Amino acid sequence: MRRFTLLTLLLVMAVFVVPANADTIEVPLWGTLSGFGSGEPYRGQTFKAVSGLAEKFTVFLAGADVTGGLNFRVLLTEVDTTSGFRLTNVLFESNILNVPFDRNTTIYTFTVDLGGILLTGGRSYAWVLDSFGIGGDGLRTARTGICRFDCYADGVAFGHLGPFTGSTRDDHFAGPWLVRDLNDMAFTLEFTPMQIKDKTMPWIPLLLLDD
Repeated sequence: MRRFTLLTLLLVMAVFVVPANADTIEVPLWGTLSGFGSGEPYRGQTFKAVSGLAEKFTVFLAGADVTGGLNFRVLLTEVDTTSGFRLTNVLFESNILNVPFDRNTTIYTFTVDLGGILLTGGRSYAWVLDSFGIGGDGLRTARTGICRFDCYADGVAFGHLGPFTGSTRDDHFAGPWLVRDLNDMAFTLEFTPMQIKDKTMPWIPLLLLDD
């Protein structure tokens, strides 16, 4: 006669990485700073990342001073502070955006979908507004949104006034950079944090067949 033997039921611990609730870094808009564009083609802010996926980035600019507006890109980069301050690897680069011509105080909001870039929690990164070579002919500038009086403790605002000794972005990223300690840049960065979750899963009972 055929005989079935039921092995002991085993429990194992499986570890899953699952999305948690959304988290946001928000530096509020209190005013604007002039001069982004032909005089200062790079302007940005360092920030300390939340562990997880960077999903959406929002920044604020006031109207440009020339017909046709000012073109720029949004970059997300790594930062190296081992010897001064410089930007290194570009993790994200947006399509070309445009600040419309507007001599009034109109604030334009630009939101970029980052697509879920995995960042290391507690590590510093930077976002950059880049108008070098695409801003337009002649003197074109716009104003960028700021939060006055160093209101964001986990980062610092910066700009690049030149001289631009080379024509590549890597040359420019090496500096020299102008660090602004007084005012931070206004922005919002939305994350989907990741968390480790334990889940107990039983093995399916294993049957042995004996003849």
